[in-house]
Amino acid sequence: MKAEASESVGVKRSSIVWILILLVSIGFLARLYRIDIQSLSHDEIGRIGLGWMETGPLLRFIVDDGHAPAYPLVLKGWMRLFPTEMTSRYLSLVLGCLFIPAVYFLANRIVDRKVAVLSALLAALSPFHIGFSQQGSPYTMVMLLSVLATISFIEILSSGRWFWWAGYFISVILGLYTHVFMAVLPVFTTLVLLIRWKHHRKLLKGWVMCHLLIGIAYLPWVFVVLQGLGKSTGFQKSFGPISILYTFFAYSMGFTSGPTVEELQGTPFMEMIAPHIPIVAVAAAIFGTVFFVGIFKLKERKGAMLLLLLYALAPMAVVFAASSVSNVAYNVRYVCASFPAYLILIAVGLGRIRVPAGIVLGSAVLLLFSFSLKNHYFDTRYHTYDMRSTAAYVEREATEEDVVLVVSTLMPFLYYYDGKASVDGLSYMDQKSEAHRIAKLREMAGGRERLWLVLARPWYCDAKGTVKRTVDEEHRLLASRRFPGAEIFCYQLDGS
Repeated sequence: MKAEASESVGVKRSSIVWILILLVSIGFLARLYRIDIQSLSHDEIGRIGLGWMETGPLLRFIVDDGHAPAYPLVLKGWMRLFPTEMTSRYLSLVLGCLFIPAVYFLANRIVDRKVAVLSALLAALSPFHIGFSQQGSPYTMVMLLSVLATISFIEILSSGRWFWWAGYFISVILGLYTHVFMAVLPVFTTLVLLIRWKHHRKLLKGWVMCHLLIGIAYLPWVFVVLQGLGKSTGFQKSFGPISILYTFFAYSMGFTSGPTVEELQGTPFMEMIAPHIPIVAVAAAIFGTVFFVGIFKLKERKGAMLLLLLYALAPMAVVFAASSVSNVAYNVRYVCASFPAYLILIAVGLGRIRVPAGIVLGSAVLLLFSFSLKNHYFDTRYHTYDMRSTAAYVEREATEEDVVLVVSTLMPFLYYYDGKASVDGLSYMDQKSEAHRIAKLREMAGGRERLWLVLARPWYCDAKGTVKRTVDEEHRLLASRRFPGAEIFCYQLDGS
């Protein structure tokens, strides 16, 4: 009997391995497909530039700028192995694929194998996670470390073995040195431990010691964080409880359904949401139903329900509170450490709903994923500004007697541009006053033949369109051209 049971377990484990290989393969292909179709963004180019710096200057720049050092250092090493233009995106792709089996192991540890397989499937096809896996950003690293830290935490509660204490310590420290808001992990895990302290009172002493060591290891960077408290980390402040609702929508559908980035910038709420009410309503109904079913179905497993709810909500609450009392702008990516908990709760809901309702809701989730992924791959409204095509056009048409003014993403333009005309730009640092922007514009235009005005996300520094309006009033428009996320206007400056 024991031999038969052992053989059965071995067969099941073998099946799970093949299922995970299949899901990771699906996730890999979904993340690789059209990974290079969009031009590099401002942040991606900045990180690539850091990756090519020598270690000493890189660390000095990171300290002065206040950005966490772990991701730039990892990217630096990665770029030495794969020195291509898409190198930072390939790093995100690899980290994104590792996230899939990590979510499986976490869900299997918290709930069961069926929910774990569904969680891994959702992770493989999630538009939210695929979007970050095709960007050269630290957020796939944040989400992976979040899962690894939580797995270690659960094993600490279960066995208390030193190996898991070490895993928790390393995951949290790497997380903190990747993004400051990974501080939500100790908050979430400590809340779980305090609420259930009667069950885990033997761990409290070790828990205090572990976090003292984490504090000591992070202390050098605390001073850097404190120096940067007065800096703004975004361009728009939190817009109330709606920001939390939008976080759940983004977790469900990614950033390629509903309002575009442009529509989210200062557009009145009703005007912004009106064109997207059908897809928002359908997504809210489907994902909302499955999410709350997932919570309800865990009512008999209060420990799992408590852990997943705190894991899902604590990061949002902490970042929202920080946004309310500081210059920090609430942003969905700042709370993405909680995304794994949301996936698992959705998987619990799908796994616990009886047939045929479960099949209907599961199919609806996959259809919504497909709709959002179609937009992600093909709908240029949701793509980053196409500076690759924009720069190529200006490079072909402008002469050395011309001047190019970019509002407000100069770095990507310079990355792709190799023309003869002189180039300058307005950025968020030029938000001082309209008079300042107009003076800079006129200084640039002096003595030149033509002005090429490039607008790409101008709301960052010129939300009211002062520069474009001034140029229209003072000079003659010769031509215009539009690319995804960017507009080009050519003006005659003779006699101005």
